Amino acid sequence: MGCFIMISLNNIKVGKEYKVSSLKVNKNILRRFLDIGLIPGARIKKVLISPFKGISAYLIMDSIIAIRDKDVTGVIVEYV
Repeated sequence: MGCFIMISLNNIKVGKEYKVSSLKVNKNILRRFLDIGLIPGARIKKVLISPFKGISAYLIMDSIIAIRDKDVTGVIVEYV
């Protein structure tokens, strides 16, 4: 049985694949995340960090989505 380390989505490494474990965000952001496929069990990969910081691009369900780092602090993921 493996040991899984849970981390916040804004702390993941570029190019590594993770799986969404839980969403601990306010209901307005939650609705947006669910609409774009950011749901528990979804695979996600950080593909780009903005040079100005504060925004990162993620590959979610074959689409690249830019999300503010402050909005993903409550998205908990585990390394795949």
